[in-house]
Amino acid sequence: MSERLVCIDAPYFHAAVVVDERSTVVRAAPIINYMLGWSVERVFNYRPAHATDWRVYFWPPPNLREVMAKRNAELAALKTYCGLLEERAHPDDLK
Repeated sequence: MSERLVCIDAPYFHAAVVVDERSTVVRAAPIINYMLGWSVERVFNYRPAHATDWRVYFWPPPNLREVMAKRNAELAALKTYCGLLEERAHPDDLK
């Protein structure tokens, strides 16, 4: 059985549904259990009037290696930046 995970990121929740090989939702998080039986196309096209900023995507994405490489690079840059800030901080400034 080939199942795929479809994630939904909304401003007020993060949830997922599982679609089967027929592209039908077979499992869903409680907050979106009304999607059970929906087609994956309906899930991707669904937008309640108040939720224009929903993000719907398959996980893992087809380009997972690219996504992870980008996130790892961003994290390394952030760690470097934070390290520079720590070096610049003077002990007297922490009082």
